[in-house]
Amino acid sequence: MPRTHDQDAQVKDAQVKDAQLFVYLSWKTQAGLPILESDEIQQAAHLAIAHRARAQFSRILAIGSTSREVHMVVRFPASLSVSIIARTSRVSAQQAISQLLGLYGQPAATASVWESHYTARSLNAAEASEAEAYLRRQISARH
Repeated sequence: MPRTHDQDAQVKDAQVKDAQLFVYLSWKTQAGLPILESDEIQQAAHLAIAHRARAQFSRILAIGSTSREVHMVVRFPASLSVSIIARTSRVSAQQAISQLLGLYGQPAATASVWESHYTARSLNAAEASEAEAYLRRQISARH
């Protein structure tokens, strides 16, 4: 008998709850361009990243951006590599940004809007909570 959508969601929730690895990820825009300048573009990028994370049985605990960089704390399963999280987050954010720019009649980015490297710092649960609180304070201080 096939599972219902609610059952699938419960399975995903259980898998995410079992994930005990944490990472602080950040990356910058190509050449320091202020691509994330507007709140609307930041929100679109953040939502795309969070959606992709859920599909990978991960959870974004906190996410924030400046006009030129993205920072986030992620809880993820041990079966998923940090490089995959970084790559898929960056691709998802770029697609969301390109789609939003297209809606405003602006040219979509054809090349990567991100620098090729990223920064990753593994965290334990206590450090993840501290990093999450720090990002949330930074976000509220800007708004």
